[in-house]
Amino acid sequence: MSNKWIKPTPVDATLVDSVAKKFKISSTITEILIRRGYATGEKIHDFLHPVVKNLHDPFLMRDMEKAVERVTRAVKNKEKILIYGDYDVDGVTGVSLLIRLLKQIGADVCYYIPHRRKEGYGLSLEGVRYAVEYYVNLIITVDCGSGSAGAVEEALKHHIDVVVTDHHEVRGELPRSVPFLNPLFDDYPFKYLSGCGIAFKFAQGIVKKLGLSEKELFWEFDLVALSTVCDVVPLTGENRIFVKHGIRCIRKSRNEGIRALLEVSGLKGRDIDTYHLGFMLGPRVNAQGRLKDARLAVQLFVTEDGEEAVQIARKLSTENQKRMEIEKRIVDEATLLAERMEGKYGFVIDSKNWHPGIIGIAASRIAERFYRPTVLISVIDGIGKGSGRSIPEFHLYNALKECEEMFLSFGGHKHACGITIAPANIEKFKENFNNIAKRELEKEELVSKLHIDAVISPEDINPQFVKELSLLTPYGLTNPTPIFLSQKLQVVGYPNLIKNQHLKFNLRAKDKIIKAIAFRNKQLNELISTNSIVDVVYQVMEQQYNNRRNIELNIKDVKLSS
Repeated sequence: MSNKWIKPTPVDATLVDSVAKKFKISSTITEILIRRGYATGEKIHDFLHPVVKNLHDPFLMRDMEKAVERVTRAVKNKEKILIYGDYDVDGVTGVSLLIRLLKQIGADVCYYIPHRRKEGYGLSLEGVRYAVEYYVNLIITVDCGSGSAGAVEEALKHHIDVVVTDHHEVRGELPRSVPFLNPLFDDYPFKYLSGCGIAFKFAQGIVKKLGLSEKELFWEFDLVALSTVCDVVPLTGENRIFVKHGIRCIRKSRNEGIRALLEVSGLKGRDIDTYHLGFMLGPRVNAQGRLKDARLAVQLFVTEDGEEAVQIARKLSTENQKRMEIEKRIVDEATLLAERMEGKYGFVIDSKNWHPGIIGIAASRIAERFYRPTVLISVIDGIGKGSGRSIPEFHLYNALKECEEMFLSFGGHKHACGITIAPANIEKFKENFNNIAKRELEKEELVSKLHIDAVISPEDINPQFVKELSLLTPYGLTNPTPIFLSQKLQVVGYPNLIKNQHLKFNLRAKDKIIKAIAFRNKQLNELISTNSIVDVVYQVMEQQYNNRRNIELNIKDVKLSS
């Protein structure tokens, strides 16, 4: 696993001792908190206790008053409202949340999700035409619209008002008459909300304006948590509150769609964490928009019929299985092409007829495997549609802005992007993208890094330690699962290869033996053997089998001890 190990920086021992005593937690957990920027009593308290009362007033967001006034007037006057959202988890959950609220307050509301392949990202002219055809008076965008000035103008020409709610970068100027809810472009105290998170703040503003109970709205935290985890936004501030409480809501959700997803994914009655949201529930919702039409995913979350919800959830699971098969084929083909790109700092890989709805996930796999910013392009019917993923050291959107003249359209942020491009420009884009990456990245940055949170001994790992560790959850972007280093451990017994890809083995530290597993790393079998003395980098897992809890090490990397 050719990773660079970044050992933790020392922390002031007096501060550690003081904080540990005040909050009655171990010095190891205290060190992790301090290294992650929580060095004052107030910050640590708010992190350990993310309470709903710490959510910001939605009216701190620019244009919130104007947006709320327009939608409440539409409800009062029985005007027709169209919720227009993106086709991914974030858009689908945000659309669903607003529909659920607006129906409760008596609105005449419908929704529109663009087809990924036919319409692409953003407020489309097809969507505006739909609004005209069905006599819509107000369009509310969710998780899109910041770069859709042309389509917004078209709607206004037809006397259809627009409220834009989004969290993406802006390209082009929206008419100032249009209420624009996007914390990136105002003084709102928290900048990193998901699209659904902004839809929630909008809903919160509506509820406050109408004098309704916010407690009922808080049951929608399950949808906000799902979007926040799946859209990979930082799990700090309001997002930490959403996900912490959203996971609790999911366990006893009132949403028939959430309950159906838990049932079909085998999670009903089990403990839920961010892994389950990001890798089991979210992909089922995303698959529908990637392969077909995401409107069915919205129906899953707005239906009040439990039987219908289960039927839809099963369809989504079937689509997700197809998605995984297509993804594997694309990743295998892209890997072969990437292996020929030795010396490149940034990858642009194109092919004919890759599924455009899947290339984003495939790009993330290639970026992770080769540790390069990566854009995959599928050329279909004379148009190249691309999706990119980056590494932490490289700002993808800024790189695209330097290549803007080569694209028919583009959008995204630091970590991910989408483009459309004429095939004739692909070779030039490859060259320019690599040159930008080479300029911005040092060679030593092109190695994946394991940032170690603490150096401990397996003797320190016990049920109390695991309980304290859980105080740091939920894990996600900017609050990753802690990684530990233990040195000079002995491999006990014979390493066992499971399903020809996962390696299980035992480790001894003095008199303690602890189970370990290295997922998808059978190559490790060539490095270690019985009685090997090793340094290991790992995460601590608590596995549940037949109502018994066992502690295991999730191995991230191994080196023979010096």
